[in-house]
Parts: sequence; C-alpha cells; structure tokens
Amino acid sequence: QGLMNTFLCGLDSRINGATSSSGVHVRPADDLARLPISLRGRDFSFDPVTRDFRPESGGAQHGMSFNDWGRKFVCSNSDHIQLVMFEDRYIDRNPYLAAPGPRISIAVDGPSADVFRISPVEPWRIVRTRLRVKGLVPGPVEGGGTASGYFTSATGVTIYRGDAWPEEYRDNAFIGDVGSNLIHRKVISPKGVELSAQRAEGEENVEFIASSDIWFRPVQFANGPDGALYVADMYREIIEHPDSLPPVIKKHLDLTSGRDRGRIYRIVPEDFTQPAIPNLGPAPSSGLVTLLDHPNAWHRETAARLLHERQDTAVASDIRNLVSNASSPIGRIQALYALDGMGELGADTISTALKDGDHRVREHAVRLSEPYLRDNEALRGEVIALADDPELRVQYQVAFSLGECQGADRNGALVDIARAHSDDQWFRLALLSSSVYGSGEIFAALAEDEDYRKSDVGRGFLEELALQVGATGVDSDVTVALERIDALPSEEDALAQNAVRGLIQGMKQAGKGGEAQAVLAFSERAEALLAQMLASAHQVAGNTDEEVAKRVDAIQTLGFDNYDNTHEILFSMLDQRQPVEVQRAALATLRKFDNLEIASAILESWSGMTPPLRAQAVEALFSREPWLVKLLDAIGEGGFRAADLDSLRVRSLLAYDNADIRAQAERVLADYNLGSRQEVVDAYQDVLAMKGDPERGKAVFTENCSKCHKVQGIGFEVGPDLSTVAQAGPDKILVNVLDPNREVNPQYVNYTIETSDWESHSGIIASETATSITLKRANGEADTVLRVNIDDIKSDNLSIMPEGWEQTISKEDLASLIAYLTSLE
Repeated sequence: QGLMNTFLCGLDSRINGATSSSGVHVRPADDLARLPISLRGRDFSFDPVTRDFRPESGGAQHGMSFNDWGRKFVCSNSDHIQLVMFEDRYIDRNPYLAAPGPRISIAVDGPSADVFRISPVEPWRIVRTRLRVKGLVPGPVEGGGTASGYFTSATGVTIYRGDAWPEEYRDNAFIGDVGSNLIHRKVISPKGVELSAQRAEGEENVEFIASSDIWFRPVQFANGPDGALYVADMYREIIEHPDSLPPVIKKHLDLTSGRDRGRIYRIVPEDFTQPAIPNLGPAPSSGLVTLLDHPNAWHRETAARLLHERQDTAVASDIRNLVSNASSPIGRIQALYALDGMGELGADTISTALKDGDHRVREHAVRLSEPYLRDNEALRGEVIALADDPELRVQYQVAFSLGECQGADRNGALVDIARAHSDDQWFRLALLSSSVYGSGEIFAALAEDEDYRKSDVGRGFLEELALQVGATGVDSDVTVALERIDALPSEEDALAQNAVRGLIQGMKQAGKGGEAQAVLAFSERAEALLAQMLASAHQVAGNTDEEVAKRVDAIQTLGFDNYDNTHEILFSMLDQRQPVEVQRAALATLRKFDNLEIASAILESWSGMTPPLRAQAVEALFSREPWLVKLLDAIGEGGFRAADLDSLRVRSLLAYDNADIRAQAERVLADYNLGSRQEVVDAYQDVLAMKGDPERGKAVFTENCSKCHKVQGIGFEVGPDLSTVAQAGPDKILVNVLDPNREVNPQYVNYTIETSDWESHSGIIASETATSITLKRANGEADTVLRVNIDDIKSDNLSIMPEGWEQTISKEDLASLIAYLTSLE
C-alpha cells in the first residue's frame, strides 16, 4: 500500500506504473541537476529505449490495467473500478485550464459495492474482542463483527485479454479484495465516451472466486502467454494496521507471517489444453511481426516490446502491410504503434488507418497523427473531416488531437464539435485543452450562432471560452472576442455581461487582473457593461430566492472593482441579518483583496456567524499571514476563543513556518490542550454499552458530521464513505471519531497551498492534474489552484478530521450517532 506498483506495457511499448499515494518526486538518476517531476496524484510512464519519462493520468492505489483498445483502469481500497478519461499531456499544454480529476468511478453498484465472502472471521480478532469484553486489555469492544460485506481493500484491477477462456469473459474486469479473500468480476459496457461496469449475470450474489482460506490475499493479476488469468496471492496471515492490535495479542502474532511466501494461481476453463509456450526472446523480428495480430494480448505486447527494443527497421514494410491487412482491428492498431516506435510510421500509413472500417483504428490513427498536423495540410484535412465521425470516441479524440495545430480550418472543426457536444463535460474539456490559441475565434463563431448562444448549454460554454480567452491573454483572441461581444444584439446584454465577466475572471486567474480595465477599453460596450454591472451590484436588494441569487451574482461582480469602491458594501453584507448565501458570497469576494481591514471586519462579525460560515471565515483568516496575525491578536486579547479553532488549525499554527507567528501562537494557545487521545478513547468505553437512539443519532450526524460526510443524501462528500466505516462496528466508529489521526488514509490528509499572490488554501487533494490542484474541505467548499500560481504545497500529515469531538458531542449523543451509522444499509 502506498508504493509504486503494476508495471505494464502500453500500446506504444512505454512502461507504465501506478504511483499510488507515495507522492514521489522523480528525476533521472544520472542527471541530479534536472528539476524533479511531481507524481502526486498521477501515474507515470517511460520509454525503455529513449528513457523519456513523463507523468500520466491516474493516481489511484494498487492496480492498473489497459483493455485491448488502450482504455486505462485503476482502483483504490474502497473504489474498486475507475476509468481514466483523458491523458495528462493534453491538459499540460494549457496551463490556464483547471481540469477535473481524470478518474471516474464506473461501477453501477457503487465504489464500495457489496461483496460476498465465505471466509471465517480471523481467530485473533475473536480473541481480541473477548479480552476487551473482560477488560483484560484496553480498547473498544467490537460489536459489529469483522469488517465485511463490501469493498474495503480492492486491488489489482485487471482486464482479461487472453484467448483461453470463452469469448463472454473477454474485456471483463477482475478485482481482488484481500480483506474478504475473494476475486470480483465486472462486465464492461460503453456509456457515451465513458464506460460502465456491472456484475455478470448469474453472479449477483456470489463472487467469481471466494476462498474460505483467510490467508488468501489476491493482490494482483496478469494475462498469461497461455491465455489464462494468473493470480498473485500475497499469502499473508494478517491484514491489519499494527496500532489496532493490543500488545498482549501482538506479541503472539507474527505480523510479517507470510512475507517469505506467496502463491501464484492460474485460472483456466475445465476443458483447457495447455498450449506450447513460446520463447520470444531469440525469435527473429520477422516472426515477431506476425504476432502483432495474435488474439492473446500477451503475445502481441511481448512481440511489440521486443520490436521496440530492437529497433529493427528492416521489418518496417512487413509491419506496414499489417496496418491494411491484419485480421483484427487490434492487430492493425498494434502495427501502427510498432511503426511509430521505430520512427517508421509516416503520414501515408496514418492516412490509410484514418479510413479504416473499424472506429477504434480510426481513433488511434487520429492520436498518432498529432506530430504531423502542424505541417502536413493534407493529413490535417483528413483528421478534421473526422470531426463528424459517426463514433463518439473518434470525435472525442479529434477534439483532443487538434490542439496540436492551429488555423481557421482547425478552429472550424472544434466549433462543429462544440455545437454537437457542449452538453458533455468531457468534450468541453477536450475543446478547452485544444484551444489555448484560437479560443477567441471559436468563441466568436459560436456566439454568432443564434440557436447555440440562446441555449443553456451554449451560454455556459461561451462563458468558459471567455474565461480562457482572458486567461491566455492572446491579443488576437481577446480582440476578436470583444468584437463579437460588441456585435451581440442589445436584448442579449445578459450573455454579453457574462462574457465580459469571464474575460476579467480569466485575467485575474492568470494573475493579469491589473490589465483588465485596459483591455476592456478596446470595447466601449464591454467597458459600459462592466460599469453597469458594478453599479447594479451596489443597488440590488431583497431577500426572496430570486433577489438573493441576483445579490450573490452582484457581490461576485464587486470583486472586479477596486477595494476602495467596494469594501463598505461588502462589510455590510457580513451582517448576521443578511441571508447566509449573501454572507458567504461577501466573504469569498473579500478574499480577493489584500487589506488588513478585512480581517478586522471578519472578526467583528464572528459572533453572528453560523458554524458553516465560521468555517469559511477561518479559512479566509488563515489565507494571508497579516490576517492570521490579526486572528492571534484577537485570541490574545480575548476577542476570539481559541476553542473556536479546531485541532487541525491549532496544530498548523504551532508548527507554522514563520517563527514570529509560531511564537505568538505558542503564547496565546498555551492553554489549548486536547489531551491524550488514547485516554479519551478509554474514558468513552462506556458509550459502547449505551443504547443509542438512531433518530437522535441522525440529528447528531446532520449537525456535526454532515459538513464532511454524506449519508442518505445529507451532507457533503469530503471525507471517506461512511458505509465502509459503519459496517466495521461501533468500536471502529468510536476510535475514528475520538482519535482520527490513529490511522490516516493518505487520501484524507490535509494540505496547504501557498500562491504567488501570498494567499493560502487548505483541504484534502480532491483531484490533481498537470495544470491544477483542487482542494476540498468542510461543507463542500473547494478551491482549484492553477499550478502556474503555486509557490509551495505542503502537508502536516494529519487527517482533515479534527480532534476534540468529545468537547462537542456528549456520550449519549455519541452512542446515538453510532446507533444511527450502524443501522445504515
């Protein structure tokens, strides 16, 4: 867990690996002067011949697989099958694109779906419970039995690509669950440009393989040369965090038991006949070429890897013949990549593949055409013609690949794709990644289309394009966008205003906020619209839902003005008599300015703030050092209670990098004491014997836990899925609440990002791409920070869940909370 794993060859013979949660920084061992590459939240690949190394989209835990068509699958403990939707390199070329995370859960039955184990509860677990019941060892009494019945340790996701099993199993996914001693199977189906995964018919309540042996730990799988699926069994006696075992038991257990062992299983059909296993290492290159069309992926990939390593261009003509004549589409695709790896592909061969009758060959031909698109006009025209290919995946690839060239014809194709697919988030992402240059012309063409610009989807994408035009700041794009805004009918001022807003937001996002007014001066209408928006922002009032929405919009607009013109009205919006949505918008807008008065205004309004608003206010106060000093001053003077800061904030202050702030924090927080977590857990053991009220527990959850957890439609998805915690039993819940840092999943560790404008943001890393990092925190609040604006990122290795809940929740309420969570289905 947490280590790099699953080294696999891709279609292009690059070696791919999963980084897991290690968060490493990598550079060549023989070039210590090279700037390291961060792999936090991403996987990697390298070319075994050239040693070229690059990050790749991914970043799950243990396990990774490709299907025959190059689609990438990954998994994590409680999210057993995920699909990677785009390549990291496409996002990397647009530094101002805040992309979503590349991984999506595709299981129809949910990330931590039900599983059906047949293995018994481990003996040491039973003994531990008995000793706790008798009071012979400290620790919570297990009441929910062993953690079972759902995915808690998914690993090794692998797509079956052999030729020994019946065809119905091909392209199925297999995932191990080491805690439940089983292998799970999923059938993969298309879903737009995505995929979905569901249990196979007949396996609704059973697993593909389940063992009664508690040592069976299937951690990884592989497609073998004989067409069978191989299983790597870690064969360990115990799967448990050492801190969860009392010393009296631990001394009788060997936690390393099995580390010198392991088993490999082979799964074959009943009528299986062992084929001869070829030794491909000494095989002639001509013989390897024929294997590129083999039905077993092991043969294709091994042959492709050896050809890539040999770089034997003498067989290039034979491989080129396969592009047209291979019996299977995957053979034709493998031939394309083999030629590309030798530098022998050529525009003519790509042109042939672009006309292939199988859409998957066309998709990969588009991808491989990218190096030629800038200079080969004929080939670019053929790729552009596929913008309206009947298959979505081809169009999706075209939308990404056209980012490698520029020109009016390219822009026209992207416009056509936008008209057809702006309602799909992945197509919008592809279009934005490809329009670093030309976004102004694309905006103008789409805005000229009356039907498009009057649709909800069209207006939304036009605003995204306007933001990108402002962020990239290309003069020609800004000019053509402003000209199109000028030409919009007067009755469409709302769209024009939003486009102007997008331009300014983009400039601010890219650190060019000071240029906004000068740029808008090139358009009298844009300048007038901004003035109109700012003027109306000072005038909008009322508390109906519609009026509040307008006020929030107006308050956000005030962030485009200067501080002197806006601070008084923004301060007035912090008044507790204002709707909470208005207060939140005012806080968010005030964070855009750097003035010490803002910290004073927030502290003066503190007493009237609701808990969710206080969380946002604390985040604001921690975002700038001068504001943080103001907060510490208020604590020292008695104007702010230290108890209103959670343990995570207190720990960060006591370990702050700035020595003066750290010293001040040590003085004013000297009386802040959370005590020993184990002592608190021990003191709360009687909670486990109380009969809690689930209905009351639901209210406790809603008031205290829902800001970071979502259950039965209530709350926010920030922390872990509580369905996995709840089924672990009352003892586990008690420890998780009272001692959240005892076992911290790296996925839920708190990070702090410092930006180039001296602002800081905190939260768990919800997603990470080549160009941005998204932090998420309580109440679903999130900040997406562009890498170009990041000065530093660090973690204190503490859970985002604070300590000290015993000071907030009574024993009776905690018993009811446990009763509620353990009652969940």
